[in-house]
Amino acid sequence: MLTNGRTVAIKKSQVVDLRHVREFINEMAILTQVNHRNVVTLLGCCLETEVPLLVFEFISNGSLSDLIHGATSTPIYHMDMKSANILLDENYRAKVTDFGISRFLTTYQTHLTTQVKGTVGYMDPHYCQTGRFTEKSDVYSFAVVLVEILTRKKAVMTIPDS
Repeated sequence: MLTNGRTVAIKKSQVVDLRHVREFINEMAILTQVNHRNVVTLLGCCLETEVPLLVFEFISNGSLSDLIHGATSTPIYHMDMKSANILLDENYRAKVTDFGISRFLTTYQTHLTTQVKGTVGYMDPHYCQTGRFTEKSDVYSFAVVLVEILTRKKAVMTIPDS
């Protein structure tokens, strides 16, 4: 906590070697040039300690990974991740929908073997070939959604009859 009462987060390098020091200096140099509401704010640094320190604004709710994969969270395979299943509310916050073919995972499961279900163009090719759905299958589908966002093109293009 700073003297003005502001809570901050301090990033401290784990080891002291030239490569890590360079990475810290690089991060500091880049973040001093960035001022965006979706990028954590660098408030300061200290390079006069045994290991370099970066001081950031404190983000109270943790990481997206903590929220999704926290200890209280039961893993879910969505199994039909696509842009049509990501809805936007009035503030353009994304909300995932359509859990009709989704499955919960037990602690010891690493994959599901199922009849292949999903949407053509979004399905993991390995899942299509083997029927083995893993967390990588949902990641593949989400990557297709990201490609749609970046290219503004649908995952599957229909060709009109000539």
